[in-house]
Amino acid sequence: MKDITLKITGEQYAEDGFTDSMEFITEGKLYTRAGVQYIVYEEGEISGMPGCTTRVRIDGNKVRMNRSGGEQFSTALEFEKGKKYEVAAGRRRFAALK
Repeated sequence: MKDITLKITGEQYAEDGFTDSMEFITEGKLYTRAGVQYIVYEEGEISGMPGCTTRVRIDGNKVRMNRSGGEQFSTALEFEKGKKYEVAAGRRRFAALK
């Protein structure tokens, strides 16, 4: 397991023209198991989810993000390169770009 510094940038776009973005830097861990890369980091106040742990699984063209812990919720999102996704929560759109 390798200690890493993550720069996380999030952008949200809505059909009505509303945009929002955030960026934060945090410490995390990177490891590889059976050819799949994993990134694990703790959420903080700036993300609005203090006490949550985020695990990102990178397997070829697919990325899966799991968040759990804290008083928030447990959630999982999966993205595949080249596909666009619409999520009902907060009119957010997600796209796996590169």
